[in-house]
Amino acid sequence: MNARCNDNDRDELIINLSRHLNKELIQVKIPKSRVKKLYKDRENNFYCVFIGKELWHGLYTSMLEALTIKNTGKVFLVAGVLNTDVAIADVYLGSFHNIVMNPSLLGNPNKNNQLDFKLILHGNTATLRESPDLALKRIFSYKSQSGMLV
Repeated sequence: MNARCNDNDRDELIINLSRHLNKELIQVKIPKSRVKKLYKDRENNFYCVFIGKELWHGLYTSMLEALTIKNTGKVFLVAGVLNTDVAIADVYLGSFHNIVMNPSLLGNPNKNNQLDFKLILHGNTATLRESPDLALKRIFSYKSQSGMLV
């Protein structure tokens, strides 16, 4: 079984991301859901935050519904890729608006109501296997102190 990130890993990423962007990120509560992957800043920009050792992730349909209800224009995908060998997390950022408006680009939801996607890393950039037009740029790296890596 693959190790999964925990709340400490996500909290550490959010703290480092907030510091890097110089913005306070606030968790968005999704009705009838325990998903902790959606955040926003004071300018009402939204951030879908994923972190893990693996390059595949699942976007809950409840996150998409919440973003559609909020009818936001700026949505970003944040992917933290953990390298457990050296306890470093690389953070990638890119626009996620096209996926939110066209979720079928990721295919159909799985049995857990998630749209699966896989990151493909290319040096300082990453793309989604399911939607190669979506490009993310590595914006910074940090040494992780969280439980999953230590």
